[in-house]
Amino acid sequence: MGASILLYVLSIGWGLVARVQAPWDPGGTFLECWGIYIYGVLLFHINSWNPGPVRLLLAHFVAVLSVMLAWGSTVYAAQMLLPLSLIGFGLIPLTTQSEDARNRLWLKPVGGVIVLVAVPWSAYALQRMFEFSKFLDIQSEQVERVQIGDKTWTETGDLMALCRALHSTTPYSPNHESIKSGQRATVIKKDGTAYSFQITRGNRTYPDTAWIQFGVEVYQNRELAQLLEQTRFKSSSP
Repeated sequence: MGASILLYVLSIGWGLVARVQAPWDPGGTFLECWGIYIYGVLLFHINSWNPGPVRLLLAHFVAVLSVMLAWGSTVYAAQMLLPLSLIGFGLIPLTTQSEDARNRLWLKPVGGVIVLVAVPWSAYALQRMFEFSKFLDIQSEQVERVQIGDKTWTETGDLMALCRALHSTTPYSPNHESIKSGQRATVIKKDGTAYSFQITRGNRTYPDTAWIQFGVEVYQNRELAQLLEQTRFKSSSP
């Protein structure tokens, strides 16, 4: 149990330290990490159990999910991590063994329903994470062209610079915001796979970043914004 608590504390530390590499705000950082805090409450409940193999197994499971959320919050938007957080939220009433909990037994079926909904949703979220990870790892030799608004880039040097910049994409910290108006951007690979997203300038707090949105998931990229500002960056169409 002690090892699980230590792993949980280290995961929180890692999630906070990793944020010095990109612009964040206090509210957004909390929104990115709140799911990890839920697992801290869950560990507190599990710690009140009598020692046994079930307690140890569940504690390790919670610690592993905490690490996944701490690392994931520095790579993926909060919307992707929400179902994993809900699993912990639903497990809290299921694992509480206090006298007060026995007087509120109706909470346990509610927690069970939350877990049942969150598990398949988490499977979908993990699939989204896998697809987004492939986007972050895209290499210029795989790309046929990149379209942003009415401009298209096909030059090898431009594609190399674009792909290198895309690798610096991080979650947008004030994740309660979304793009109201932006340009359509598409990265088209030679095998026909296409990644489409909206792109615009960051808000007044971070105007030097590119604001990127996949569906409802919002990201930021300072390097991409700087790259698109360079006059030497050529386009094959005006």
